[in-house]
Amino acid sequence: MRRHRRREPLWTQGKPNLVVTFSPRLRDRISRAIASSTHHLLKKTNRRLSAQSASPRPMSLPQYTMRRRRRRL
Repeated sequence: MRRHRRREPLWTQGKPNLVVTFSPRLRDRISRAIASSTHHLLKKTNRRLSAQSASPRPMSLPQYTMRRRRRRL
């Protein structure tokens, strides 16, 4: 067991937050998971918005690129 508790991030200090009630390691994992999920959502929405704002392409093109990418992986 590690002795030192990791310093709390500023947004948890002095708040009866749901995340604060967990143990430090669990809290770190939870915050990490939340951050990664929000990042993913942001990327998704940004891509959609950029696709909307761009000039209208034929619909077959994105599907084709997705298929190609899938096959390569």
